[in-house]
Amino acid sequence: MSNEPCFIIAEAGSNHCGKIDLAYDLIEVASNAGADAVKFQLFDEKLYPKGSRASKEIAKWKMPENWIPSLFDYCKKYNIEFIATPFNNKAVDELYPYVKRFKVASFEITNLDLLDKISKTKKPVILSTGIATYEEIKNACDMFGDYSLLHCVSDYPADYKDTNLLVMNDLKMKFHCKVGFSDHTLGIEASIAAVALGAEIIEKHFKLDKQPYSPDAEFAIDPKMLNSMVKGIRNVQKMLGDKRYISDLRKLRSQKVGDQFMRVAD
Repeated sequence: MSNEPCFIIAEAGSNHCGKIDLAYDLIEVASNAGADAVKFQLFDEKLYPKGSRASKEIAKWKMPENWIPSLFDYCKKYNIEFIATPFNNKAVDELYPYVKRFKVASFEITNLDLLDKISKTKKPVILSTGIATYEEIKNACDMFGDYSLLHCVSDYPADYKDTNLLVMNDLKMKFHCKVGFSDHTLGIEASIAAVALGAEIIEKHFKLDKQPYSPDAEFAIDPKMLNSMVKGIRNVQKMLGDKRYISDLRKLRSQKVGDQFMRVAD
């Protein structure tokens, strides 16, 4: 288990509703909550047949590529890292100057053409596993030098009984990398529990207080819950402490017990 602070990604998803002012508001909320990064998604309606319902829906909720420089600058102003998920090679080129790392969505982990494009940037990558098999995950990991894996249940919202947080331990043993959890459950308990089990990265969808309808809003947490989640994660990491049994702690503990006894005796 790493002693580094958990890297918390506040996932904006489509909750900007196609309005850049709402995207700015989401950045402020994520920063004020203490998240390390805020993430958007560069949807690609061309993934679906032209004129199809899916294509029309994606076009409605996608983030325009010309927002990227403005969102990057706004994130810099609020001291929070800007991340966006690419869904095609063109988006990788658009994002390259503005991101420290790339995030690959779970449904794209088998898109080897996209992964190859990202690998050539030499930037770290975070891969969500979703419903991928171990062989598919290995094929993806083999393309990168610096990668992390997020256990992810591809259900929106995901049921607690399907969450299987212990899978993170298996991923860590098999792929020898940082692991985390992309949380699609309702509430914040799963994310906090994941950190207690060793998650080094948490990704969680969030929304505004007065959130217009969006596909992500149903399972996204509000600003108050985001604040509580970040605080809970930071506190849990403090509680975990050091896995070694240190004799000085025994001495300190016995001294405190002695001091308390003296105060009681007084």
